Amino acid sequence: MTAEDITALNSQKVAPEMQLLLACAHKKLSPTNTKRIIGLCHNSLDWPHFLLLVNRHRVMPLVWHSLKSIDNLSIPTDIREVLNNRAKKDLLKAFEQAAALTHLIKCLEGDDIRVLSLKGPVLAIQAYETLKLRHTGDLDLLVEPEDLWAADHILQDCGYLRTIPDYPLTSGQAAAYMKIRKDFSYTHPKTNIRVELHWRLCQNRYLFPLSINQLWPTREFISLGTTRVAAIPRRELLLYLCAHGAHTGWFRLKWLCDIAELTGVDHVNDTPLVFSRAEELGVTRMLAQGLILSHQLLDTPLPASLSTEIHPDRTVQSMVSQAIQALSNDEHYWSADNTPVSWMATQVLYRMKLRTDIRYKYHNFNFYTLWRDEVQTIHLPKLLSPLYFLLSLFFWFISLFKR
Repeated sequence: MTAEDITALNSQKVAPEMQLLLACAHKKLSPTNTKRIIGLCHNSLDWPHFLLLVNRHRVMPLVWHSLKSIDNLSIPTDIREVLNNRAKKDLLKAFEQAAALTHLIKCLEGDDIRVLSLKGPVLAIQAYETLKLRHTGDLDLLVEPEDLWAADHILQDCGYLRTIPDYPLTSGQAAAYMKIRKDFSYTHPKTNIRVELHWRLCQNRYLFPLSINQLWPTREFISLGTTRVAAIPRRELLLYLCAHGAHTGWFRLKWLCDIAELTGVDHVNDTPLVFSRAEELGVTRMLAQGLILSHQLLDTPLPASLSTEIHPDRTVQSMVSQAIQALSNDEHYWSADNTPVSWMATQVLYRMKLRTDIRYKYHNFNFYTLWRDEVQTIHLPKLLSPLYFLLSLFFWFISLFKR
């Protein structure tokens, strides 16, 4: 697929509602995007469909920020009210999340647990320099594996209920679970704030092979109110976000907006150091994919080194093409639990392209078996915990046949 083919999402071949979404997905509008928005809003649009796209791609704050910055746009009154109300609700939730995050950080650090905040309010500050422009999702916390259970107790003492897994784990189950998965999930019943407690960054440990111990010496501190929160340093953050987005197929525009704004704030992609670091970690393809998609869809400038060295790579172009398809498909096509059987071969082959090393490719197959809740009734001693992989695979095949 050529660069000209990729730009189809910015052409008349794409529904005008998607064109409007792409034009609005910026912290600061360019004159070109301003003109594009005015023209699209003066044409006949399917506004309910546009709202569905905004929700599906999790870019409500950015879209409303852009639309309300332009005077006299032809937007129906009821659509304006919906956008305004949802943006206000999202901002309130962002402040609630920031308060919850700082409280949890203080509790964890008070027990001498080292913790890095991933994404969430911290990423909003790092990339957008404000809480009000990034959609609020979960709070993600990264701790050392040996601190996991102490952190688990602290979260539950703070009122969070563990929802995944929502049952006690034996020592054997815990050993297997921690090899297959990357986090526990929690929800606070009163605030409905969700937290993911990570012991590694990615499900596949070889996708982005950095631990908290490796990130800690160069951690960045972000101020949330009066609390300084430790976060991933900017260069590694860009690479991590590209790895995360690539593995999920970039099926949400929100993740590309993060890349565009993060590189715009720090110009981290203007230096060869980020490419050198990407080569060290084996994530060059994912970095290239993220930057090319950000350039093609959101007009983010490409660094010269990428244009001349990586851009012509056929594998990267194939990955870009599939990511654009994922942006248009139903989001369940890239969900580990709900992916249609007919789509799984495409998903597997795509993920195999992300890295070239054999260890990653081998462990990528574990992503599709993961941990089946059916094994909770099977108690194996810790020494036999690898058998849970076979059991999970068995139950996974059964679930496929049921589908």
